[in-house]
Amino acid sequence: MTTYDYVDQFLAEWRAARPDLALDHADLLMRVIRLGGILDRELSRLSQTYGISAGQFQVLAALRRRYPQTASPSDLSRIAILTTGTMTVLLDRLEEKGLVRRLRDPNDRRRLEVELTPDGKELIDRALDERVTRLRALTAGMDADDCRAATRALRHLLAEIDDQAAPGN
Repeated sequence: MTTYDYVDQFLAEWRAARPDLALDHADLLMRVIRLGGILDRELSRLSQTYGISAGQFQVLAALRRRYPQTASPSDLSRIAILTTGTMTVLLDRLEEKGLVRRLRDPNDRRRLEVELTPDGKELIDRALDERVTRLRALTAGMDADDCRAATRALRHLLAEIDDQAAPGN
């Protein structure tokens, strides 16, 4: 069964208004953009229920993936997909809430490491349980083959885009 959605309507309007535009494959990217917005709003709502921002959720989740290891603020920026400027403010707020702790590197006092506190670990574990449950619910209408096919297609698209966005390209 094919479903006509918002993106189909959007593209139909553009085809009527500007038939000269080459909109091949635009439907895929428009759906990715729309889905990204929906998932961002979902994460923001979930994070708010735990008294943190979506960015703070990402930092805590990044630390939890590496637990019990620590991470430098620059590593956290990279693995949580956030800017380094944003990271300082996020870490300040998380530290104020007692969810992370900054540690000086004993071998290089200029270097900081960030660790998850027990309260931070407990909070992110509860939030992650809820997040994963919600993500499963969002994909419940898809069969396993469709999920695998979508994953393969999006992985390929991302690899292409990441290669094009790499420095020097």
